[in-house]
Amino acid sequence: MRKDQEKAGYFSELLYNALVLSTDDFIYVCDPQTNTFRYPKALVELLGLPGEVITNPLPYWRKIVHPEDWERFYESNMRLFNDEEDSHFVEFRVRTKGGEYIWVRCRGQLMRDKDGKKELFAGIMSLMGKRNKVDPLTQLLNYEEFRKKLESDIKESDTEELVVMEVDIDEFHQVNELYSRSFGDKILKMVGQMIQTILPDNAFLYRIEKDKMGILARNMSKGDVELLYGTIQEYLRKIQERDSQRLNLEISAGCAVYPKHGKSVEELCRHADYALQYAKERGKNRLIFFTEQIQQKKSRTLELLGQLKEDMEQGYRGFYLVYQPQVNPRTEEITGVETLVRWTDKDGAFVSPVEFIPILEENRLIYYVGLWILRTALQEGKAWIKEKPDFRISVNISALQFMEERFLEDLYAIIEEEQFPCENLVLELTESYAVKNMEIFREKFEDMRSKKICMALDDFGTGYSSLAALKNTPVDIVKIDRAFVKDILNSEFDAAFIQLVVQICHTIQMEVCLEGVETKEEYEFLKGTPLDYIQGYYFGKPVSREEITKILERERGKICESTE
Repeated sequence: MRKDQEKAGYFSELLYNALVLSTDDFIYVCDPQTNTFRYPKALVELLGLPGEVITNPLPYWRKIVHPEDWERFYESNMRLFNDEEDSHFVEFRVRTKGGEYIWVRCRGQLMRDKDGKKELFAGIMSLMGKRNKVDPLTQLLNYEEFRKKLESDIKESDTEELVVMEVDIDEFHQVNELYSRSFGDKILKMVGQMIQTILPDNAFLYRIEKDKMGILARNMSKGDVELLYGTIQEYLRKIQERDSQRLNLEISAGCAVYPKHGKSVEELCRHADYALQYAKERGKNRLIFFTEQIQQKKSRTLELLGQLKEDMEQGYRGFYLVYQPQVNPRTEEITGVETLVRWTDKDGAFVSPVEFIPILEENRLIYYVGLWILRTALQEGKAWIKEKPDFRISVNISALQFMEERFLEDLYAIIEEEQFPCENLVLELTESYAVKNMEIFREKFEDMRSKKICMALDDFGTGYSSLAALKNTPVDIVKIDRAFVKDILNSEFDAAFIQLVVQICHTIQMEVCLEGVETKEEYEFLKGTPLDYIQGYYFGKPVSREEITKILERERGKICESTE
C-alpha cells in the first residue's frame, strides 16, 4: 500500500510538471488544510515570489497586487476561505520583479472529498497581455495590437501614407481628483466609444495607456486628419453633463505621418508623442503635426533635463534665488519679497524659468527643487526679519508639490530646522489650479493657517475662478494679475475690477497685492486704491539677496535721518 501511495505521488508530481511545461499559463495548486501553495518556477521568477512553495501567501500578494485591485483580489480569495464559493475567478494587475504592472486572469477550483472536506485547490493564471487583444476598461484594442497593426501597415506595399495620431484628454487627472476614479473610468469609456463612432472606415482606435488613445489611418490627407480632429472636438463639446457633474472636456492630439516623419514603428510613435507633448505645451486643446522644429526642441529639452538632474545631484549647482520687492503703496517701504528661482547651464548661460521649470514639472523634479527653494529662501530671509520683524518671504508652490502626500511634513520639518517664524512665510499657489482643486486643498490650507503660515492666491482674475470663488477660498492674500495693470490708464473695466476685488477682499479680511506696476503713471493712478501691497518693475526687478539687504539698510538710514 505504501508503494502504491508513493507511486501515486510520483505520478502526481510528473503530471504537475508535465502540465507546467506544456503551457504558457501558470498552473498552481494548494493544500487547503495547510493553506500551502505551490507555484511554477516561471511565475516565481516573473513576480519575484520568495519561493515555489509558500504557506499563507496573501501577505506576499498584498505587496505586489495593484492597490486599486487589491480589494477585489482579496474578497475573491476570502469567499473560498469562508466556504462561500468553490470556484475562483478574478482579473487584476500585479507588479513584476522589474517593477511593471501587468494584467492577469486567475481562475481556480476547489475540490472536496466524499464527505465535503476540502481536498485540493488548483488553478491557472494567464497573462492577459498575451492572450487578450482588448483593453478591459474601454474595450478598445490594446497597445500591443496598435504596434502590430502599425508594423503590418508599414510593410504593406500599397501604403502610400500612414497617419499615426495620439490623442489625450487634457487635465484628465483632475476628473479623477475632483470626482472619483470610477467616474473618470466612465468618462474614458464614453470618449472612446464616441471616437469609435465617428472614425472613417480606413481608421482604427486603440487604447495606448491611461487616458491616451491612438488612431491609425491609411492614406488619409492632412486635411482629413484636421477634419477628424475637429469632429472629435465638436462631439466633446456636446458632452456637457454626465451623472449630474458639469464637464468641460478638451482633447489634444499629436500626429506623425509615414514615411515623411519616420519609417519605423519606434520613430512614428516617438514623433507622434513629441507632437502631442508640444500641443500640450502650446496651451492644449489642439492638433499638432510633427516637425523638425519639434524634434530640435525635444532634443534641447532632453539636454536640459540631463543637466538639471546632474546639477540637482551636485547640491543644486547652477541654481540661485532672486527676490522681487513688495512695497507699501502709501509709504513705498519694502514689506516683503517674492522668491524666484534662476538657473544657469553647464556653460554658465542663463536659462529662462519659462523653459526649465516646465521641464522640472513634466519630469516630477519640481517637488525636490521646490523644497530647495523653500529652504534657501528661509535661510537667506532670516537676516531681513531681524532687520524688520514683520517682513514677509513669499515662496511659489507648484501644484505638483502641493499634491504630494508628504508636502506638509516636509514643509514643517524645514521650518523647524531653519527656526523660521511661520507668520513671516507666505506660500503662493496659482489661482486657476487652487480654486479648481479647493476641496482637495482645503484641509492642507487650514492646517497651515493654524500654524500662522499665510496663503496667497496668485494670478487672480485670469484663471478658472470668479469673484464668487473668493467666498469659499481660505486664503489670506489675493494677488491680482499684472494683466489688469497694462491698460489701467485707458481701461475703465480694469480700474473698476481692481477696486471691486480690493473692496470684496477687505470685507472678508483678505489682503490684496497688485502685480505688474511698471511706470510712475500707473503708480500715481493707483495711489487712491487701498491696496495692501504693490509689486512690479517700478519698485524693482528681481534682485539678489545682497541688493534686498542694501534696500533695507537704505530705508533704515532714512528713518534714522527723519527721527534726528
